[in-house]
Amino acid sequence: MLWFVALAVVAVAPAAAPPQGEPAGIGRVVRGASPATVEAALTDTALEGCRASVKSAGIDNLPCRLAVVAAQARAAKVTTAAELKARQDLITDVLAAAAWASSYAPVQPAPGLRRTRLDAHKRACAIVFEGIGSLEALPSSTPLAATARTFLAGSPSHGSLRDQACACATRTASLAVGADAPTDEQAEVQGVLTTQRCFMAGGAPSTGGRKGPEGFGLGSAVTKDLAAEASPAGRLIAMAEGRQLELSRCTDKGLEKGVIKDAAKLTTCACGVVKRWALPFAKSDPRVEANLPLAPGVSLPVVVEAGVVTSCGPAIQGTATKTPTKTPTTPTTPTTPTTPTTPTTP
Repeated sequence: MLWFVALAVVAVAPAAAPPQGEPAGIGRVVRGASPATVEAALTDTALEGCRASVKSAGIDNLPCRLAVVAAQARAAKVTTAAELKARQDLITDVLAAAAWASSYAPVQPAPGLRRTRLDAHKRACAIVFEGIGSLEALPSSTPLAATARTFLAGSPSHGSLRDQACACATRTASLAVGADAPTDEQAEVQGVLTTQRCFMAGGAPSTGGRKGPEGFGLGSAVTKDLAAEASPAGRLIAMAEGRQLELSRCTDKGLEKGVIKDAAKLTTCACGVVKRWALPFAKSDPRVEANLPLAPGVSLPVVVEAGVVTSCGPAIQGTATKTPTKTPTTPTTPTTPTTPTTPTTP
């Protein structure tokens, strides 16, 4: 049975305006869930206050409603063309919900809004990854497999469905930083990018001749930055943004009121932190250069080659795009050789 009317198939989705609210399909799924499914979906302690409001649409209730959507999706089979179409529409709607949560910015935000946006966005991305898994698992011998492969392939302008899901997860990492999420939660969010093959060939969004994900395949102007985040340098920058807590001990030592006071100490400390990271690159990946954000207006130029940091620093003030050198050296002033004088005879 179809859960809701299709909005669009990602593979052929036209550019759309930024989402203005929860997609109607989310509400249809929630209304179609049995009381037992709703109860089981809301057992998470983080969703304790959802039971009375889960039937109502709104940004505050979106994490709860997506929990129900996830439960419904896990219970649903994909054995007919109608069920496959429903799964495709569900993924499209959930991507739209993620884009809405990402861009939602009222004039007077309610307390806890950043946390709510993070929770909703994280759940939406998880649903999309699970949906990808369910479609990839379809036996290749079934007639549905070809249709599923077309849907998973996405489009040249938006990338594959996995590209879009990885862009979604990358944005979640940024929202986690903005919400001041605990360090272990930020690490968990970063871990999704690895476990879902977002940094592997064939899994990560690529800039090889295509534009990459834009608004999670919906053409959202609000989320165009995700395309840049999906580039090699963008992924490295997003990684640094998600690890500001680790870098803060370096900025505490090397900055004073946002201005570099001890460049050597700041560079040594920050480079030591960065070189300990498990970077999202393989040995076969091309050279990557990026200015990693340390603080507003302060960045750390790095170069990654063959999956390891080969050049780091020095830290710079402002937004200059400076190419690091492997070993910064201090220029020396050449000395002028002296010509020995012949002593004069008194």
